[in-house]
Amino acid sequence: MIYFISNGNRIKIGITKNIKRRLKDLQTGNANNLRLIAEEYSDNDAKRELNLHLKFAKDRLVGEWFYPSKQLLKYINKISKYYVEYDSVKDKLFIYNKMSK
Repeated sequence: MIYFISNGNRIKIGITKNIKRRLKDLQTGNANNLRLIAEEYSDNDAKRELNLHLKFAKDRLVGEWFYPSKQLLKYINKISKYYVEYDSVKDKLFIYNKMSK
C-alpha cells in the first residue's frame, strides 16, 4: 500500500504492509499528530512509490516529506475519501470528509 500521511502542514508519501503499525512508528518520532489522508494500491508498490516521488520531486522537502503543492493536493483529492486543502498563510492542511464539504 502507498500511503499519504499529513503531519498538519506537510505530506509523507511512503509504502507499508501495515498502516496501523507504520503510523504508530512514525508518531513516536513526531510531535505533530499524524493522519492518514489517502492510500493507493498497486501491483508493485515500491515502483509506484518511486514514480510518485519523481512526479512530485519539485515539492520534496526531505526524505519522503513533501510540500503540499496544488499538484500534489489535486492528486490526493482525486484518490482520497477526504478533501484536503492547504492554507499557506496559516501553513496548515485542512482535511474534510468529502460528504461534508
